[in-house]
Amino acid sequence: MGFFSDLKNDLAQAVTEMTDEKAKEEMLAEEERLKKELSEAEENSDLFSILEEVEELEEINEEVAVNDATFSMPNMETTPTGQSEGVIENGSLEIAGTIFGNLIIPGRVTLCGEMHGNIQAEEVILRSAKVDGDIICSKSIEMDHASMVIGNIIGTGAVIAGALKGDVDVDGPVVLESTAIIQGNMKANSVQMNSGAVIEGMISQCYAGVSPRTFFDGMNQERR
Repeated sequence: MGFFSDLKNDLAQAVTEMTDEKAKEEMLAEEERLKKELSEAEENSDLFSILEEVEELEEINEEVAVNDATFSMPNMETTPTGQSEGVIENGSLEIAGTIFGNLIIPGRVTLCGEMHGNIQAEEVILRSAKVDGDIICSKSIEMDHASMVIGNIIGTGAVIAGALKGDVDVDGPVVLESTAIIQGNMKANSVQMNSGAVIEGMISQCYAGVSPRTFFDGMNQERR
């Protein structure tokens, strides 16, 4: 009986050792699996961080306030002429840097930098600015003595104290401050030209309520 008892004990011990070895292997395999999942999670976390940074950069690129930077308009589209055009659907824009391309905005544009392209807005205010392009406004245009525009101005009112090389087409009042220098023709409802202002071109008040041509044509008919 002692022989069988010893054999039974040996078999039990062998089974226990085999079970422990299998459990150990399973534990090691589980540990490796967890390490792999942790590594993948860290990689995904890094990817998420990168994506978040990209989103933040995109948001910065769409900011309406730009300071001391070269700025390319968001939502740029290429027009048939090959020039870029940026469209902002809401709000106003303040720029203290440089823009390349056309700008379309329904609100006010305040420019203290450079614009290489056309501006289309409700209102444009130029402060020590340089614009190489046309300005089209549904309301008024205001430029200080330190601003310069190489292009045409179209709007319903204008106060010009800087330098302009181009035509002015304003169906409202135009005020030329004493520091204004203009090379180009002007069409307006009324013109106030302060002492010191210089203009080289033709001035026509074609939008005024009274037409000199109609007035004098009527007088000639009365004489006949």
